[in-house]
Amino acid sequence: MDLKFNKKDLFHKWIYKNVDQIVTMTNDMKNNHIANTPVNKKNITTIYNGIDLSRFSKKYTYDKDLFLTSLNIPLNRIVLGCVARLDSLKNQALLIDSVALLIKEKNLNLHLLIIGDETDSITGKGYKQKLIEKVNNLSLSKNVTFIEFTNEIDKYFDIMDIFVLPTDKESFGYVLIEAMAKGKPVIASNQCGPLEIIENGKNGFHFESRDKFDLTKKIEKLSQVKK
Repeated sequence: MDLKFNKKDLFHKWIYKNVDQIVTMTNDMKNNHIANTPVNKKNITTIYNGIDLSRFSKKYTYDKDLFLTSLNIPLNRIVLGCVARLDSLKNQALLIDSVALLIKEKNLNLHLLIIGDETDSITGKGYKQKLIEKVNNLSLSKNVTFIEFTNEIDKYFDIMDIFVLPTDKESFGYVLIEAMAKGKPVIASNQCGPLEIIENGKNGFHFESRDKFDLTKKIEKLSQVKK
């Protein structure tokens, strides 16, 4: 877990004296632990998450065009994908706003796949309906497809041209490395984990967190490459 609150009081010194090693997922998390716990920095180590590359390197024998058609996605569209739980903390609404700008103002032929289930939480309950209403209000119903949680996520990555993770802050961003394993360019906010995963301008882009105009600019840049 990330740690951004001071835990150097007497009580926590007593707890942490029994800790031999802390393992974090990113250097950002490591630095937070160094700053906020009494544990010696020599005993705090970063080990990045990994994935089974064999799962994402396999070639599908399915008819890709038929699969796109089954999802009501025209074959000439640039497909953007977002995989995350449906929760306001993941901010899929920001991505929908950016797609609306790109379609209406830049005349880009885009289709957005939003994959994931709504979370049973304060920030999740009712969020899917809010996203659907936003899509309808922006007249994007023919450009956005919602997909429930799937165990075949690698198959959906296969049809994406660009992967976008619009979360304001992401401790790591596991889906980013899954998308990259499928050879997809990725876009994520310039906060926390994505800063250490994405080499900006090489395998994807960072965008200014919560800034739909900067996100729009980065999607447009990659879309031009994909045309």
